[in-house]
Amino acid sequence: MKKQLWFVLLFGLFVCGHTAFAQDVPQGEFFAGFTYTRLNDLTPRGPSQDAFGFNLQGVYNVNRVLGIVGDFGAHYDNATNLYTFMAGPRVSLRSDRVTPFAHVLLGGARASRVPVSNTTPLRFDGDGGFAMAMGGGLDVKVSDSVSLRAIQGEYMFTKIGGSGSVLRDTQSHLRLSFGVNFTFGKK
Repeated sequence: MKKQLWFVLLFGLFVCGHTAFAQDVPQGEFFAGFTYTRLNDLTPRGPSQDAFGFNLQGVYNVNRVLGIVGDFGAHYDNATNLYTFMAGPRVSLRSDRVTPFAHVLLGGARASRVPVSNTTPLRFDGDGGFAMAMGGGLDVKVSDSVSLRAIQGEYMFTKIGGSGSVLRDTQSHLRLSFGVNFTFGKK
C-alpha cells in the first residue's frame, strides 16, 4: 500500500507539477565545476586516495520539480584516473534565491593507471564498469541566468575490475563539487 501511495504522489508531481506553480522555470541548465573525490579501494596501492578534477552536467527541466541530468566527471590522482558518465532524474525545490536538489545517477565508469616512471611508455591500461551516484546540492542565484553551486555532495559507487584485474571488484567514493551553473530558456 505504501509503495502505491508513493507512486501516486510522484506521478502527480510529474504530471501536474508544472501547473501547480506560476514561477518561470529554466528549460535547461549547464554546470561546470571543480570536484574533489575521495577514491576508496580503487587500487591495491592503498585504501584511499584524494583525487581532483572537474564535473560537467547538463539538465533538461521537465517541470518545476523534475529534471533529467547528464553528468560527466574526471578525477585524477598520482596513480589513477577515474572517468564517470551517468544520467538520471533530479528533484529540485525552487525558490527566488536558492535551489536545493537531489538526484540519483546511473551509468558507467572507466579507471586507468598512470605510468609510474617516465621510462614507461604512456598507455591507457584500464578497466570499465558500472557507476552510480546519489546525493544533492544547493544552487544560489546570482542573476537570471547564473547561479553558484555552493556545494554538491554525493556517495558514488563503482564496480570496476574483477577477476584478473588490478582493481578491486567494488568501490565506494565521496564526491564534492563546486562551480557555476548557467540556466537558459523558460518553461
